Amino acid sequence: MEKITQDYFDVIGTYWNKYVKEKEPLPRSLDTIRPEILDSWRRSLEYQVSPFEMKHFILSRQELDYVLKENKHLISIAHDHMQKLYFYVKGTNFALALVNKDGCVIDLLADDELIQKKAHNTGLELGCLRSEKIVGTSGIAICLALGAPYAVYGKEHFIQTHHDYICCAAPIYGQNKELIGCLALIGPYKLVPAHSLGMITAAADGVEKELRLKMAYEEMSEINSKLQFTLNSLSSGILLINRIGRITQYNEKASEILNISYDLLNVHINEIFSDMNTVEEILYTKNSIYNKEATVNNSSGNTITVMLNVVCNSHDATNIILKFDRIETVHKLVNKIGGFTAKYTFDSIIGQSSCIEGVKNMGRLAAKNDSNLLILGESGTGKDVLAQAVHNASRRYEGPFIAINCASLPKGLIESELFGYETGAFTGANKSGNPGKFELADGGTLFLDEIGDMPLELQATLLRVLQNKEIIRIGGKKPKAVDVRIIAATNTDLAAAVKEKLFRSDLYYRLNVLSIEMPPLRERKEDIPLLIDYFVGLHGSGEIHINPLTSEIRQKCNDYSWPGNVRELENVVERLLITAGNDTIPVEQLFNSLLRTDFTKNISPLVGSFDGKPEENLSCPQSDTSFDSPAKEYSRIVAVLREEHGHVASAAQRLGIPKRTLYRKIKKYNLDLESYRKW
Repeated sequence: MEKITQDYFDVIGTYWNKYVKEKEPLPRSLDTIRPEILDSWRRSLEYQVSPFEMKHFILSRQELDYVLKENKHLISIAHDHMQKLYFYVKGTNFALALVNKDGCVIDLLADDELIQKKAHNTGLELGCLRSEKIVGTSGIAICLALGAPYAVYGKEHFIQTHHDYICCAAPIYGQNKELIGCLALIGPYKLVPAHSLGMITAAADGVEKELRLKMAYEEMSEINSKLQFTLNSLSSGILLINRIGRITQYNEKASEILNISYDLLNVHINEIFSDMNTVEEILYTKNSIYNKEATVNNSSGNTITVMLNVVCNSHDATNIILKFDRIETVHKLVNKIGGFTAKYTFDSIIGQSSCIEGVKNMGRLAAKNDSNLLILGESGTGKDVLAQAVHNASRRYEGPFIAINCASLPKGLIESELFGYETGAFTGANKSGNPGKFELADGGTLFLDEIGDMPLELQATLLRVLQNKEIIRIGGKKPKAVDVRIIAATNTDLAAAVKEKLFRSDLYYRLNVLSIEMPPLRERKEDIPLLIDYFVGLHGSGEIHINPLTSEIRQKCNDYSWPGNVRELENVVERLLITAGNDTIPVEQLFNSLLRTDFTKNISPLVGSFDGKPEENLSCPQSDTSFDSPAKEYSRIVAVLREEHGHVASAAQRLGIPKRTLYRKIKKYNLDLESYRKW
């Protein structure tokens, strides 16, 4: 600020009288008057501000409330700085004012009685306007116009009532360098404190810096809040940790999975993960980790298994993201995607006969509890349909339904399929390990079809699982609890197998808590018409205009013994519908050829001489029968599988070989059973 002398005040007074009071034309420049003052006088005259009359422009209460709310951050920060500065000028008849960018006073400190009186006379109060258009030349007006600190002394003011005052003002800039207001010191110019403009500039600078810090903090808080909202919207548990392993952020799902109610911030992950090898792998690896099974501790002191993914940025080693889900949740997702669901209900069991109604009633009874269920019956009677119906009517209907055919798997694979294996359990094993069907069925139902063909050595292991409700993976050491309901099915006489020591008696009694026998179709012939109509509706299409199932054919269907049961009936109906309208083969002739009325004579078994042994020995379960050439054997198997729609039990019966032998040959020739089931 330039040094102001008494001579300057005398010159200013002369010029004010000449140019402001008497309104003589202002010259372009005057060496004796500061150019900022001269320019402000010129603008004040253009605004037609009266130099003799102080007009009071004060906002209404509603307008003031809006302005105060709009500037609440500026006011809250500036007020503390104003109080500190006012401590040094209190008693000197000076006032401190905070003004927004539009010139409105939004905060005022003036405790001295004299300054309050003078302030009232000059209209200085909360909500008053101090812009150049209202009061003409003043420190506040020039500061807001120039965006720089400025002080106006005595008669430099445009309005005469301000000639006894000094007004020092310093601008306040926002975070984006925009002018948001100013801080002003107002009082008698003859009592002005030393370095007044410097003091007010320093105070304004302090306000500006603190305001920027607060705005930056609020922006960071908003970003953090959005991040937390995003994290909480995720269905997986999330932990953000630093390189020393302490948690810097987490979501609600993490607390839920870990069953932890206390704050996890700054907790080390060695308090979460029970395996120190996992902790070391997370902290010291530079690569991300995917789908790793890990155990974590919950608040009750128990360990739970989770599927863990670790993401680290090789370019930014300060943060690591841990994403984890309960292993049960992952299994449910896998089951859903993999189609491990039950689609049939009791309504899917077609029939109104007393025996089939009895089956439904027993099935509904079985669905009310979790006891093991054994379903007996010939091939093709619908044992799998009943198993799915029981599952869907039970409390486990939202859980997985996983079926495994005990006869279709080689002995060496059954155990790993049922119980899973750990990393490196055997040569060729998945390096990440693999859950078995028991784990995947956790919370649901495991359907063990053809249980009678399960090897004896595996029956003991299955019995232990049923008793303890725990499994141990191949190569594993720790047992894992499983909550699985077992439904087993067989077309063999298990009681006879027990007597012949082909099936363990203790496992038989464990499975046979509840048992339901599916009746063969020949014992419920009153259901055949209903089944025919159902299959016509199921397999019929818009292209079929002729219904080949005449009354004569329906009567023959009723007279036929149906050794393949419901499955055979469905196959026959579907074949007739496909060939409907084909004049080359009469429907009656085609129908008669489809029925296996003389099964043993019309269809020759897949047998032949082998090392000179008689054919009877080749039907033994351990035999491996073959034709004279692989080509003939392959052709015969394909033909029968196609006719039986891929049903192995029926095909093995027609070929005269054990099911296990047929499965080996299917694998040998790399045949896809599903392709025949769709044929």
